[in-house]
Amino acid sequence: MPLSLPQLAVLFSVHHQPGAQGAQVARDLGITPQTASQLLVRVEKGGYVTRRASAANARADCWSLTPRGVAILAGA
Repeated sequence: MPLSLPQLAVLFSVHHQPGAQGAQVARDLGITPQTASQLLVRVEKGGYVTRRASAANARADCWSLTPRGVAILAGA
C-alpha cells in the first residue's frame, strides 16, 4: 500500500519519538488528535507501526515503528 505524505509524516514523528502518544504526534504535526488517530490506525493496518497501552494513561496508546516502518522511512 503506498503511503500518503501525511502518513509518512506520522511515521517520521513516531520514528523521532518512539513510544509517543497520539496527542504528541498531533502536536508535532500541527493536526487535531482525531486526525492523528485516523492516520495512526491506517499506518498500523499497513504494518508500519505498532501500539501498546500507556503505563501513564490508561486511555492512551504508545506508538512505535515496526521493521517495515523503519524500512519505508529509510527509502523515503
